[in-house]
Amino acid sequence: MEARNGRKIPFNIVLHAGTYEVSCDFEELARILLRTLQGLRKESATGQDVKIEIRNRRFFDKDGRNHYGVKAGAYVEFVLSALTSQETDEGRRDFYAKGGGAPLILRKIMEEIKILGGAFIASADKSETSYGLVVPAVSQLIEPNIEKVTHPDPRQMGTILVAENDDNILSLIESGLKLKGYSVISTEDGKKALKTFEKKMDDIALIFADMDLPHLTGTDLLLSANKLKPNIRVLLTSS
Repeated sequence: MEARNGRKIPFNIVLHAGTYEVSCDFEELARILLRTLQGLRKESATGQDVKIEIRNRRFFDKDGRNHYGVKAGAYVEFVLSALTSQETDEGRRDFYAKGGGAPLILRKIMEEIKILGGAFIASADKSETSYGLVVPAVSQLIEPNIEKVTHPDPRQMGTILVAENDDNILSLIESGLKLKGYSVISTEDGKKALKTFEKKMDDIALIFADMDLPHLTGTDLLLSANKLKPNIRVLLTSS
């Protein structure tokens, strides 16, 4: 970056991926950034170690109202930081301790960035000074409209008729469904499953059947059950 006097101000820049485009006057923003860089470079321990980090930032209602005076929304933040000399740090703390408030150049920057709809955020410790300039972004973060998915109570879905000729698999399916809260009737025979369905078809909501059942295959069970109760839900498996 080059100042009006032609002197170049060296700095390192870190641009985060996906950073939004700013919605304010970029030329005016560039002038404010230049003045901030000049002021920060004077406080730098070496006069060279200045870094600019550009990233997205989201402000919520409580942040804007209580801290920075900006509206809720998406912003682009320019964080300018530099290593601070011990003399500068002591002088700054003495300046603030005597009620000096922010230095004149910073007060001007605060006013100018506010006109652009943004805010000025300053922080400092014994080793580093950091100034953050936040300005509104063109792109706004779109909060996903996620509808809450409600799962029906298994106890209100009806009974599941399980037909499986392998005792181990039958026991596993039955205990797993009951653990989820389902009401289960189990049988190891196709004909028995059909007879059970004929008696309790009003209560049975689903038939969970193996295709290779003895005496009556799962497919035949499906066809017979569908004649008794059209559109009955059937889950056929093959072990």
